[in-house]
Amino acid sequence: MKRTLPLILLLLAALGFLMPGAALASSINLQGTTLRQALTTYGDPADYVVTSPSSYDGVAKLRVSFPSATYGGSAALLWNNQYLLTAAHMVVQGTTGNFTFPISFSATLSGGAVTLSGVQYFVHPGWTGNVNDGNDLAVVRLASPAPISGYQIYRDPNTIGVVANLAGYGRSGNGDVGNVLPWGTLRQGQNRYDAFWDMPGFPYAFDFDDGTLARDTFGNLFGLYNLGTEYREVDLAPGDSGGPGFFNGQIAGVHSFIATYGQPWDLDNQLNSSFGEVAGDMRVAAYAGWIDSVVVPIPGSLVLLGSGLAGLLIWGRWRRSN
Repeated sequence: MKRTLPLILLLLAALGFLMPGAALASSINLQGTTLRQALTTYGDPADYVVTSPSSYDGVAKLRVSFPSATYGGSAALLWNNQYLLTAAHMVVQGTTGNFTFPISFSATLSGGAVTLSGVQYFVHPGWTGNVNDGNDLAVVRLASPAPISGYQIYRDPNTIGVVANLAGYGRSGNGDVGNVLPWGTLRQGQNRYDAFWDMPGFPYAFDFDDGTLARDTFGNLFGLYNLGTEYREVDLAPGDSGGPGFFNGQIAGVHSFIATYGQPWDLDNQLNSSFGEVAGDMRVAAYAGWIDSVVVPIPGSLVLLGSGLAGLLIWGRWRRSN
């Protein structure tokens, strides 16, 4: 029979209209016909808010302006304190060979105490402008070094089944109602990297559990049973794009997209970051060589840069035959 596969939303939370392989075990084989680019919580969203000073001071809030619109997202500071790691869809518009770069880019870190502008953009050469093609990563060079420490990247490409700490400035709410709160507040929580999406770069795949079998989407569909991290469970939402997923204090993932398989797994059958939806983080270890090649050491610098994210709500449907 035919089953409708996830409706995808790239996490490009636009301020303009959103604010008023063989070695890779457990890969999920999703074949998409169309796909275009784009922190909700288990409990009370207020309980997940991050206040400075904290270990998340290097997670940046981004404001990115293109000729057509201004977008908001998230980012994290890398080991060299003049570079940010983020999603490619955060810093360019268009398709391969015809990209438009921002006319302005600002990153606010350390609880709002530091604001820096972006002056140079490195987009992964495999990024086509379509999330279905993977490789949704970019590095931004800031105009001057940040006066705070950033993060190392996690370098084991085969790690799976671990609980990551996800951070971002995206829209929020409770998993029962979806992302109903505005963009702009830093929150963090946990989710388990259950598998790899079967697309270029093999991004991490994770679902938004509420502790019941009915909402365990990957368990019901693929036999990857896990009822989540209980009260610490979070999901991505518009405005989290490019934000970091940490493991062992290092950047392991960069937030790229959310999706839904619809009912009966999705609580409300809407792509709104509610319980039962699924998401993808770019697997940073797969791109370590490329990241190293563009992050130029600064003499005397001992700090790092991280991952940013934004959002533009674009929809697509995936189908497959059984």
